[in-house]
Amino acid sequence: GVDAGKHRARGLTREIVEDADRVWAMTASHARAAASVVPPGVRVELLDPDGKDIPDPIGGAQGVYLSTARRLRELIARRLAELENDQGATP
Repeated sequence: GVDAGKHRARGLTREIVEDADRVWAMTASHARAAASVVPPGVRVELLDPDGKDIPDPIGGAQGVYLSTARRLRELIARRLAELENDQGATP
């Protein structure tokens, strides 16, 4: 339901994530790069809680893109559920 029509990829900067609590990356190399620019206290983690990289579908057939989209949808739902659980937890 998100209108991504005006979205354009851009490099990650400290300003983009200055209000973030977490940054999720598709690959370990993305996570390392992100960790070098995010403000202190922002957690940088792989989107996949199992620690697996999500391959970039660029150049692949349409089926590869669809498979990647399904995987991203699943992993984002898992991570959002984790956030909800974290917010509902009592210290």
